[in-house]
Amino acid sequence: MSRIRRSAFTLIELLVVIAIIAILIGLLLPAVQKVREAAARAKCQNNLHQIALAAHNYESTFSRLPPGGMCAAAPGSVPPGGQTYMGPFPFLLPYMEQDNLYKQWTPGWPYPGLAPGAPVTPDTKTQVSKILSTAVPTYSCPSFRPPGSVSSSFSQDPG
Repeated sequence: MSRIRRSAFTLIELLVVIAIIAILIGLLLPAVQKVREAAARAKCQNNLHQIALAAHNYESTFSRLPPGGMCAAAPGSVPPGGQTYMGPFPFLLPYMEQDNLYKQWTPGWPYPGLAPGAPVTPDTKTQVSKILSTAVPTYSCPSFRPPGSVSSSFSQDPG
């Protein structure tokens, strides 16, 4: 009787192949993470570039840069001294393709549609809250992780 030889993998050969694949994946994952982080850095740099261009366009229009900050008396406001504070970023919105959001905010800052000193209604506060909660993508960095947040190498970015 002659023996019939089968050409198949033995268990040891299969385990060695699986181990080699696992090592290759382990070497590849850090490279993928570095590429992802480099893309996020490039996006942040582009966002900063867009903000700078918007500031220059504002300057071209008004012959001055946007105000660095403003405060206005706001009835029933929480900040100390009854003041509401606003930085330069809302003034740049029309120059960053966010004109619709900007038009919702003016006139009557800090309360849209109200003359200074007009009574503040719950509807007005709701509208202000809606405007303030609108995310402007250019003002956020994809690689920003709030303090205390847990990041995993397998988590997916929302953007």
